[in-house]
Amino acid sequence: MTTITMKPITARQFCWQEINTRDGNAAASFYCELFGWTRHDQDAPGMKYTMFHHGNVAVAGMMEMDEHWPAEVSAHWMSYVAVTDIEAVAANVATCGGSLCVPVTTIPPGKFCVVTDPTGAVFSLFEGGDGQNPTGDCTFGWWELATSDVDVAAKFYADLLGWTRMEHPAMSESAYWCFMDGDTLVAGMTKLPEEWGEGHRSCWTPNVQVDDIDGLTAKAATLGAHIYQEPTDIPGVVRYSAVQDPTGGVVCLYKVIAESCSSCTD
Repeated sequence: MTTITMKPITARQFCWQEINTRDGNAAASFYCELFGWTRHDQDAPGMKYTMFHHGNVAVAGMMEMDEHWPAEVSAHWMSYVAVTDIEAVAANVATCGGSLCVPVTTIPPGKFCVVTDPTGAVFSLFEGGDGQNPTGDCTFGWWELATSDVDVAAKFYADLLGWTRMEHPAMSESAYWCFMDGDTLVAGMTKLPEEWGEGHRSCWTPNVQVDDIDGLTAKAATLGAHIYQEPTDIPGVVRYSAVQDPTGGVVCLYKVIAESCSSCTD
């Protein structure tokens, strides 16, 4: 059995992720079969919400989009950043160049709001929770921004959350940066790939750490996923793939080759 451990979350780090989809049954079936998660539907007033567990640990959520969601919004993964004073951070979003899609809202575990950065990427802020993230096989351990303008994005996250942008020395040819909160590695950033086409907007994508990336990527295809990126090595750093679930949500899989982001440079 996979060992899942818990690590503390500090402010300005990612703390949660959920798939927003119009077909909850199809999405749940896919992710539970792929990662060995179990589905736990919640009794949430006014909305359908599901928790995914790995063993007895909650690893992600799912919200089923209804007729109140704009028709043009497709299935997507939402990533949440922990903050200690959500009202203060949310009040600063517009000043930093972003916009609030959903204002600060109280829910049973705490408070959240939804933010669009100046390049169009959407993420959420969250205050509350138990202050811990699970880590281990088939849990989330990395978050990555693909953006149309790395300079504008870097300034926004620096102004709003205090993150600094550092270049990854092993990935300089692919123009990849790390977001740091002091000495703590938070996330990655890359230029929005041209091959994705003009209609693809900037986005945050959560990454699931897995032991068998080749096997699980192949399994995802048999479960109906579109494989955006076959398993690929970034030498000395990571092996990764990208899959689109049958309902349209995109998630990445990765296996660390070496812990090397500590050597990120200005």
